[in-house]
Amino acid sequence: MTDIQRPNYFTSQFLVQEDFNDEQAYHRDLRKRHNRSLHEWGVVEGLEVSRKAEKQIAVTRGMAIDNEGRDIIILSDSPLPDTINLDGLELNTTIEITIIYREIPENPYQVEVGGETKFTRTSERPKFVIYGGTTRQDNLQDGNVDIKTGNAPTDGTVVRLAQVRLDNNGNVSTVDNSVRKLAGAKLPSPRQFLVGTAQNGELIPVPAGTVDDWVIFVSPRELEVRKVTGDPFLQDFKMEVSAQPETNGWIIRCYSQKLSTDQVTPGIANYMLLRK
Repeated sequence: MTDIQRPNYFTSQFLVQEDFNDEQAYHRDLRKRHNRSLHEWGVVEGLEVSRKAEKQIAVTRGMAIDNEGRDIIILSDSPLPDTINLDGLELNTTIEITIIYREIPENPYQVEVGGETKFTRTSERPKFVIYGGTTRQDNLQDGNVDIKTGNAPTDGTVVRLAQVRLDNNGNVSTVDNSVRKLAGAKLPSPRQFLVGTAQNGELIPVPAGTVDDWVIFVSPRELEVRKVTGDPFLQDFKMEVSAQPETNGWIIRCYSQKLSTDQVTPGIANYMLLRK
């Protein structure tokens, strides 16, 4: 298919399964395209992890988006458990709690077609995946929890919610929700901005080559600039941002940001991003 197509219905039209599947695919694909193009993947709201008991954690209801643009949603009345048992995991270790998109064929009723069972509904019910286990275990807690070895992927195939530290007895000692990546609106490519320091209302360009090495995006908490290569720049840094309606841009206040190998800003430096 070279163009985006949607079904076109008319009176007396004979419809088959493909027509209904194409109708759903049209809306689903456009929604995923929207999420991928205009939003960063990550946690949208909720999905907070907390200590429930010695060997249990709780996860609140909420929403996330994965790197394919798929919505990962836990509704208030979802059958997905809000408590995860951690009994049996390695002692004195750190595990990562993640969530993934999943589809489950379900009824309200099912039928037999040609000797094959068909379901009338597909539920989009997420699944929890715990990374950091010593052995792989699938479909625990009624099929809603997997345990995997190694570290959680960082490419958005799973959405990390928290790191949990287990003590020498295997009990939950700390829960760190700050490791999660938050979903947010994407800004245009850095090449579509003029970037420089703001001095007396004038734009003083940042040293050559710095802009192309940065990924710039907006998250619900703050505007972040993250370096995707190594020196001579810092890997991450915090900043404050304020909108400038008269210039259709932003003023960014960075804290002690290293601009190049021979130039370091003392204290707070102001940066301005202007749309070209």
